[in-house]
This record gives sequence, structure tokens and C-alpha cells, in this order.
Amino acid sequence: KERKIYQVQAPDIGMIFHQAIERFSLRIGRSGYQWRTIPDEIRDHLVEECVSSVVLEYNHSVMQDTMRANYLTEKIMRMTKRTIWALQQQLKKGDFEPVGYEVRFTTELENQQMHLSYGDRGVMSLNGKIDRMDLCEEDDKVYLKIIDYKSGRTKFDLASVFHGLQLQLMIYMDGALTVEQNKHKDKDVIPAGVFYYNIKDPMIQEKIDADIETVQEKVLKELKMNGLVLKDKELVQKMDSSLVSIPVSFNKDGSFRKNSSVASKEQFDILNRYVKTKISHIRQSIMTGDAQVSPYMLGKKNACTYCPYSGVCGFDMDIPGYEFRRLKNFTDEELWDAFVKEVDE
Repeated sequence: KERKIYQVQAPDIGMIFHQAIERFSLRIGRSGYQWRTIPDEIRDHLVEECVSSVVLEYNHSVMQDTMRANYLTEKIMRMTKRTIWALQQQLKKGDFEPVGYEVRFTTELENQQMHLSYGDRGVMSLNGKIDRMDLCEEDDKVYLKIIDYKSGRTKFDLASVFHGLQLQLMIYMDGALTVEQNKHKDKDVIPAGVFYYNIKDPMIQEKIDADIETVQEKVLKELKMNGLVLKDKELVQKMDSSLVSIPVSFNKDGSFRKNSSVASKEQFDILNRYVKTKISHIRQSIMTGDAQVSPYMLGKKNACTYCPYSGVCGFDMDIPGYEFRRLKNFTDEELWDAFVKEVDE
């Protein structure tokens, strides 16, 4: 493990964001308000209370020990207020309602696919938490949306899913679908979308006399979620009639534009099956002791950029025989063909 240092680092800030948003989500239910109805001043007051309590308790009050930590606390307070405001505005533009926060795999989302047996060597479990689950019910259908909060610049990428580098959202969706299908046995539970929401506080350039609605609309565009949306025009309107929060746009004839990040229900099913297969291969590699020094390179990204263990593994491009494992990039059409081929095989 890395040596723990008593100072505020990037992962700490991300954890504080997550804990503050989780506390706010739980507090709002006890306040008598809902996400759509809570007044601005009460919303901001609740955020201040939640951030303050998390900071006070976090890591032996490390957030109160230096002027830098105090500055970071103010920054986190401002960004959390912006985040909660944006999440509220996004919900107001659609028909989905939050039904779960910080949902743990091994409790609410426990199912057979999540426990992977490997002969007599024991059981390997997948553990994690879904930051938020939203539902939209209509007639005989239940649409499910998954959101994961990120304090960095994480972007959903199908090529990364294919290479096993970004399985998180699809694993979450699989578990959530199982649980909701058990709750709604007489309805068809359908994946509506999986999203990353990047927590940030964007700066907007606008004229000094611009009205606040114009500025807020630009801010919301900067806070657009990224991910994958079900290719269903009516559902998209139920998710966000303004399209300001989701990676979707339409042509004049009502068809989806080429840059829209959408997939059919059949493609979501293919992704789900592919990820289960990928998990099985990863499990087998772990259980057989596969620990090759073989970091990946995908485009300009590689596994060593943020790795703290380079001194342990000894990987060095200046030493003969050490090369990155270069992964293939695909066009969208090639990717879906590759997913289908792998699933069929």
C-alpha cells in the first residue's frame, strides 16, 4: 500500500464531495422537501451543513489544519453548492426521480452474477457503491438511469469498455436492473442511460448586462453529463426535454445527430453480456496469478501516468524488452461489430 501522508490530496477532495452529496441526498428526504421543490436558500443551507460536518469529521480533521486546507474547504463548499444546484435543474427538466443513493453492491444489489465462483478456490466478490439511481415508470415499463459522480475529468469511452478499462457503469447497471426487476415483476425494466457527472465549477464568459437565466443555461451546458443513452426519442424527452444535461442532440428531421452518444436496447444488452464475459476473464487471470509487467497504451493514455508503483514494478521504456501493450482504437461501427463478435464467441 502507499504510505499515508497527513495532508489533503486529490482523492481526499473527491471523497469529501461524495460524502457531502450523499448526506445532502439523505437529508433532503427528511426535510419534507423533494429535489424538485426545495427552495434555493434551504438547499444551500443544507449543503453548508453537510459539507461542514464532513470536513469536521474527515481524516482526523486534516481539513482544518492549514490555511490551504481552509481554502480547499471554501472551494469544496462552493463547488458542492453548484453541483447540487445543477443536479436539481437537471431533474426539473425531466420525469425521472432519484430512488437510491450510495447503493452498495453486497447489500441491495447482491445477485448471482456479482459473486463469481472459481472452482474450489473460494469466491470472488465485486463490491462497490452506485452514487445515484433514478427511475421513470410508465404503464408496463420502468426506465432506469445510473449516475456516478466524479471529481476528475472522467469521460465514458466505449473503446475503454471493450478493453476492460472502464467497466464500472455497466456493472452498476447490471446489478440495478436485477434489483429493480425483482421489485417490478410485472413490468419490463429497461436501461435508460449510464452517466458520469464531473463535479466542477465552470467559469462563463458573458456580457455584464446578461440576464441570470442566460448565464445559468450556459453553466448547465458546461455541466452536461457524459455517458450512454437509450436510443429512444420519447425517452430522451422524459430524461431531459431541453437536452442540456445529456450527450444527445437531434437533426431538424427529428433523427439523432451523429455525435449523440446513444445505443439501442439490443446494444445495451450486448454491452451487458460483454462486460460479464470480460469480468470472467479478469477473474481467471487473477486466480491463475497473471501479474505480467505489461501496462497498456490506448491513444495518448497509458497505465503508468498516475501509478504510484513504478519503482516496484520496474517498468522502464529505456530497458530493452519493455514496451507498452498498445490497444486498438476503433470507429463506432467497428466497436459494435467487435462487441457482437466477442459475445457470439
